[in-house]
Amino acid sequence: AKDVLLTSRLDNQKRVVEMLKESKARISSSLVSSGHSYASTRLSAPHTLAGRIAEQTGGVAYFEFVKELLDQAENDWPAVQTRLEAIRATLIDKDALIVNLSGDSNTLEAVQAPLEKFLTGVPQASSSVCTDSWAHDLPAFDAENEGYVIPTQVNYVGKGGRLFEPGESVSAATSVVARSLRTGYLWDQVHTRSPLYSN
Repeated sequence: AKDVLLTSRLDNQKRVVEMLKESKARISSSLVSSGHSYASTRLSAPHTLAGRIAEQTGGVAYFEFVKELLDQAENDWPAVQTRLEAIRATLIDKDALIVNLSGDSNTLEAVQAPLEKFLTGVPQASSSVCTDSWAHDLPAFDAENEGYVIPTQVNYVGKGGRLFEPGESVSAATSVVARSLRTGYLWDQVHTRSPLYSN
């Protein structure tokens, strides 16, 4: 844990570039095979904070971010390293650290001394690093028509909107209807009528 949290090398440009290239390739492949999931994530972004976060951390916006970060890592490494150091400084804060251990009484007693030694090496975060405005810094997503060109034989098309307002009571029947549409009507009328699935 100490090596991962405190002594990981954030100055290894070659390794970071390799990791970003791997992420880019993995997401590119996923877009081809699971475009419907990305469409669904994109559709939820304009309607809820959770949707915006999901889009920024695992949707098309994240894919664009990875590509931009890869370009920056290859051409402006000091800026990327500075960002990585700032992230670590924000995450590792002795005053906000919570340690959760599970074990029998003998194990917990045995780990007490090494744990205290570890905690003494955890730095305090600079007060200028942390911020409470992260949710407000997320970009807004306008509900408009858009398309992405990907090399696939299948078109992934999605349309969505908000069915319920935040805090509104939702009947359990909604889940039944949604599942029926997804595994019944939409599968029979849309998926199986695709030219790829016709006899």
